[in-house]
Amino acid sequence: MKRVLVAVLFLALCGAVLAPAVPAKVWRVAINQFVEHPALDACRRGFMDYLAEHGYKPGKQIIYDYQNAQANMATAGLIARRQVGGNADLILAIATPSAQASVAAARRRPKPILFTAITDPVGAGLVGKVDAIYVPTDNTVVSALESAVKVAIQNRLPLFATDVASAKRGAAVALGMDYYRLGRQTGAMAL
Repeated sequence: MKRVLVAVLFLALCGAVLAPAVPAKVWRVAINQFVEHPALDACRRGFMDYLAEHGYKPGKQIIYDYQNAQANMATAGLIARRQVGGNADLILAIATPSAQASVAAARRRPKPILFTAITDPVGAGLVGKVDAIYVPTDNTVVSALESAVKVAIQNRLPLFATDVASAKRGAAVALGMDYYRLGRQTGAMAL
């Protein structure tokens, strides 16, 4: 009897170990890109590559629904409405018109929206509808960083920057290259 019990426990453990794992959630990301353009295409590829490098392989852990408006604002709006009404876990809007269309479509039915490749989100009517502000190395924005910091403070939003000097000017966190070192490297190249 003792042997039978040990055998049953052994088989139960083997079954538990060999049983197929419960699949993890498959994330769905809808991408609304305004136009095919080398910089915007690179931004989309960079987004997808980063997620793939961190374990989110297309077709396995993540499914992308990529739509391109072909520089047509009406089409960007149609894409946005379809994506907001769909089953996406996140919408990635690439370029200002697609971001504006996605935010407008999500007013009635909130959905997480991440946007990129936008120079002036405040001017585009996007900063008060976000969870955080990210300031890339954009000369126009960085030169007026105090204005962005003021908007962030007024809206109780963290502001992140890629220019490390921005942390001293009010950004919550700054992570990026050291431009002094870049200048030194450029000087070395000149020599």
